[in-house]
Amino acid sequence: MENIGGDILPILESIENEKGLSKGTILKLIEQSILSAFKRHNNKFMNVRATVGLDGAINLFCSKTIVDKVSDSNKEISIEDALEINKNAKIGEEIETNIAIESFGRIAAQTAKQVIIQKIRETEREKVYKEYKGKEGNIISGYISKMINETAIIYLDKVEAILPYSEQIEKESYYQGEFLKACILRIEDDSRGVKLILSRKSSLFLKKLLEMEVPEVNEGIIEIKNIVRTAGERAKVSVLSKNSNIDPVGSIVGVKGVRIKNIIDEFSGERIDLVIYDEDPKKYIENALKPANINDIKLNLKEKSAEVFLDEKELPIAIGKKGINVKLAARLTGWHIDVKTGPEKI
Repeated sequence: MENIGGDILPILESIENEKGLSKGTILKLIEQSILSAFKRHNNKFMNVRATVGLDGAINLFCSKTIVDKVSDSNKEISIEDALEINKNAKIGEEIETNIAIESFGRIAAQTAKQVIIQKIRETEREKVYKEYKGKEGNIISGYISKMINETAIIYLDKVEAILPYSEQIEKESYYQGEFLKACILRIEDDSRGVKLILSRKSSLFLKKLLEMEVPEVNEGIIEIKNIVRTAGERAKVSVLSKNSNIDPVGSIVGVKGVRIKNIIDEFSGERIDLVIYDEDPKKYIENALKPANINDIKLNLKEKSAEVFLDEKELPIAIGKKGINVKLAARLTGWHIDVKTGPEKI
């Protein structure tokens, strides 16, 4: 018999209370690990069982067949020896005998300690993962702990939040100690721990900010149908009011533009176009291309494409700087948009 190192009951109770893992589960894991370690060091025994008591005592047992004459002592036991263990023993039955741990005792004790430590880490990691799983899109904020190859690292309670370069707004730059706000893009869990991958480019970030800033959006009175962004430059948000008395655009803009200004400031001046959603594709596309004035729209339903006709002076407005306006309108509506000059009126 070997000992892990004294009474382990307080340790197990602490794990049970803090990590939510039962004493029995941990003991079973320790026993399985000790058994696995023993078999690696000594494979001559068959049908071996390990036990760990709450006092830290480790025992190994081997099941042997009771025979009249022993030919393999690793698998068999004589009836005489069996009777000393159990006076009712009979030839042909199985009986457990205690295995002398000897030099393996130190390895067994160390294995048990490692299992406890590892399980604490795993349980903590699982707990953190469950806490954040399903919170994609939620906004977190904190101070940048360090910058590694243009990646911003924020250490939160028991979890590391990472804003990779690919999810940063290009015109922005970040530095250690800066207060940063971003949305959770995804949660990663590996042997090194749980990591929150953040984004400031994602449409999720803008959607969550709108929910936070505009009560009507948060309450579902104003529905956000779609959001598309060229982060740092321009975004389009299609909205629909479920209450005919509430103007979705006016509500989001707020008195003197204060609501939308708070969001624009967070995005370093990114322009945000609020687009009224419409079931009619022509009307929806027209709204998405504003502030350009449209003369006519012809739809190809099979290819889901639209020819948009407007005056020549409206063409630069519809296309936008670097083509951003028409590209975002196409992404927002889901229609391929071809802008042309033409005299036809809507």
